[in-house]
Parts: sequence; C-alpha cells; structure tokens
Amino acid sequence: MAALKQRMATLNPQSHTLRATYYDTPDRALAHAKAALRVRLENDVWVQTLKMAGPDELSKIELNHNLSHQALELEKFKNGPAYPLIKSVARELQPRYQTCVARQTARVKVGESLVEIALDEGVIKAGNSELSISEIEFELISGPVDALFEIGEAWLTDFQLILELRSKSERGDALAKFCARESLDADMTPAEALARRPYRLNTMSLVHSVTMQDCYANSASAYLTQVIRNAAFLSGIDNIRASAGQQASYLALMRVGMRRLRSCRRLFRPWMTHSEKNLAKSYATIFPNLERHATTIFYCWRFSPN
Repeated sequence: MAALKQRMATLNPQSHTLRATYYDTPDRALAHAKAALRVRLENDVWVQTLKMAGPDELSKIELNHNLSHQALELEKFKNGPAYPLIKSVARELQPRYQTCVARQTARVKVGESLVEIALDEGVIKAGNSELSISEIEFELISGPVDALFEIGEAWLTDFQLILELRSKSERGDALAKFCARESLDADMTPAEALARRPYRLNTMSLVHSVTMQDCYANSASAYLTQVIRNAAFLSGIDNIRASAGQQASYLALMRVGMRRLRSCRRLFRPWMTHSEKNLAKSYATIFPNLERHATTIFYCWRFSPN
C-alpha cells in the first residue's frame, strides 16, 4: 500500500470524502435484481445513484442525479429505463448499510484512451459490524477498452494486487444480510464470516443468448468468475484467516471452474473469434499447470490438514 500511494502521489491526485447510504427493501428486491441504490455526499454535493448489472462482471449501468438534500428523489428516474424497477420497490425502500470512503482520483492517458484511477480507503457499516475498504479501481473514461486491461495488469504486477469482483454494494448487502440473520462469532471478523462458504456458481441459463458467440462469452465469463472469486478468498483478501478446510473448499471450486472453462473452450471452439483462439493456446499451458498444482495442494490438505 505504501508503494501504491507513492505512485498515486506522482499523478497529482484529487482528494474526495464520500459518505453514502444504500437503500433496499426488507426482502432485498434490488439486490436480487443485481441493482444498488444509494445517496452519497460527494464533497459538498448529494448524488443519487442507481447501479445495475451490465453485460459482464466488470461492466455496470449507472444512473446519477444531483440532489438538493440527502433524501431520495425517486421521481428523477421517471421515464427512464430503471423506472419500472424503482416503481415496484419505492414504498418499501429503507436504509440498509453505509459507506465512508477517502478517495484519491487521477486520470491518465493510456495509448488513445483516458482512464480514471480511484484509490479508496474506508469502511462499510451495517448494524454494529464493519468491513474495511482498501481497493483501487480503473474506469474507462474514453477510448478503446484494451487500455483498462493494459494498465490493470501493470499495476497488478507492480503492487501485487488481487482481482476482486465484489463491489462495495455487494459486500455491504452481504454484511447487512448476515447481521440481520445471525450474530457474529466473537472469534470471527465480519470478513471471515462472509467468506465461510466458497463461491458456487448458480444455475446458468443461456436462453437469452442470441448467437453461439454469446453462449460462449456468457459461459466462459461465469466459469472464470468462479475461479476469480474463490481465488480472492484463497489469497487472504480482507485479511481473511481461513481454516485449512475452508482453503481446501476454495481451491476445490477453483479447480471446478478451471475444468469448466477448459471444457467450454473446447465445446465452443468452432465459434470462437481468431483472437480468442490465440488466447486459448496460451491458456492451454497455463491452466493445466495451475490445475496440477491445485490438485496436489488440495489432496495434501484433505489427507494431512495439519
């Protein structure tokens, strides 16, 4: 973190204080719809934001409105794409969790693209429990999307970053849900409580996939998500101190994701793009090595957990 902050300082970043309250219904209707509604104080301006799922894990649809005060102004969504969803939950919305973030932002040119870097430190609060926020985000402002992966890979390598797919809203919703359902174990941090179970892939549906390329992209994305989310837990993100049994579970589902991804590539190879086929060749050497090491470690844990 110290080295990362030094790098940010060379970019002459702007500092922001962000305080937000997130809203949902008691039965978490927005979360089930993969949406998040918040009112956030951004320096001296209140901003109402609705985020909805995009076509993949890294993409979000975001609708923003400046407010005159802290209260929700749901009529601002009227005549927009999100209004049916907002109208269906409006009467039951209530605060569920809060975030408080100190943010540094800087914009950099990467080739023909403009990318905003945001370094966030703070907390997520629900009830009497907290989760720490320590993350860096890369957002494409303009230009080709390749720049995001180029700069992301460079910073990941330089500062040993961990790829994390859970947003603040996903973590906050999980914390609020957990606090409402049961009390935290005195010997367990909130982060450890939320990582007790590995990430399992839900039942997939490809009925809305128009082409075979869509089927491939949706399937590969889901399997890669299973790998990444369990890898994050296995790496000790949020200072998680998982037991050997938990680590074996993360690793087992990582292996499942790898195998599914490899099978997916074989199945859809006739419909893959030329660039994707070239990538598949490099993965052909990476994934077997990862899987072999994962298998060895998994069985070592299983038969000799100590």
